[in-house]
Amino acid sequence: MKNKILAMLLIATALLLTACSKDEAGQNVIVEPTPPSAQPLQLKAVTRGGTIDAKMENIKVLMAADDKGTSYYEGSFVKTDKGWDPLVSADAKSYHVYGYMPGDLCKVSLSPLQNSTNGLRSGAVMTLTDLPIATGSNFCVITSVKEAPPTATDPFVIGNYAYDNSSSKNTISLHLDQLFASLVFQMSIGNTRGYSDLRTIKVTKLQIRSKKLAKAVVTFRQALTNAEIPLTDADIQYTYADGKADCPFYDEGGVLNTPDDVIKATCFYVPELYNDLELVTAYDVYDKKDHLVRSSEVANKLPLSSKLQRGQQYTFKLTIEPSYIYQLHDADLDNPDVKIE
Repeated sequence: MKNKILAMLLIATALLLTACSKDEAGQNVIVEPTPPSAQPLQLKAVTRGGTIDAKMENIKVLMAADDKGTSYYEGSFVKTDKGWDPLVSADAKSYHVYGYMPGDLCKVSLSPLQNSTNGLRSGAVMTLTDLPIATGSNFCVITSVKEAPPTATDPFVIGNYAYDNSSSKNTISLHLDQLFASLVFQMSIGNTRGYSDLRTIKVTKLQIRSKKLAKAVVTFRQALTNAEIPLTDADIQYTYADGKADCPFYDEGGVLNTPDDVIKATCFYVPELYNDLELVTAYDVYDKKDHLVRSSEVANKLPLSSKLQRGQQYTFKLTIEPSYIYQLHDADLDNPDVKIE
């Protein structure tokens, strides 16, 4: 009997240690289960800043009660063809709401602001770990919360994370801002000496390759305010794990038959990186009888010379064409170059 009691105490202690973490101010931050009395939230509106147009995905939300505590619980809104399915609930009280999209792209934790004596009430530092440096998803963070959808006279206030559900309406609206830049690659087949009359190209994969950096850690400072405070680069800090990374963002198998065919692929990318990155293109070469002749992979250095702007879109043209332009040998037909500009 004593052994069973000791084992139960050890398990309970392990669970408690797992649930708690230390922030910069030395406070315990606890991830709690959803309160049993909470009711599902209905997401009424989602808007997004920046100039990039991309599909909406699942949104991860972190609910911190509006008190001096340091606990919060997690949930999500799942994107469907008909709207949003709520997998997050709230009691009839006030919260501060944080989060990001897509919700399954990385790990997350919250901690109070440094030197805060109010727990999470004054704001939070959201730390996102194991984040790919490039992805096919438009990575965004929540920067404003409202109970009702925004209007011309009652818009989102950027920097306001307060959500009042004291009337138990259980409706919420979110505004997100984009943390990544967008790289758009437009691929076509060259028409050097009638190359497209002889070969067809099927693009099987595109990915960003880093030879020095692995995944990123993003620290995002979110101070609470009732005034409009736009998100600035000073609020966002990036650190990286040393290593290598291949970040795929396209695998749809687009076909290039003629010079008029264009494959468009979009990559979302940590905007402050611009050195030592490559675009890797994998493609199959077919003859006009649809026989597979060769599978190839080509790496091109990304022509970036300075830090990009988050939320902005940059376009590059890729042309697949034979190595030699004056005389076409079989080897040139079957192993073309990829030129990027």
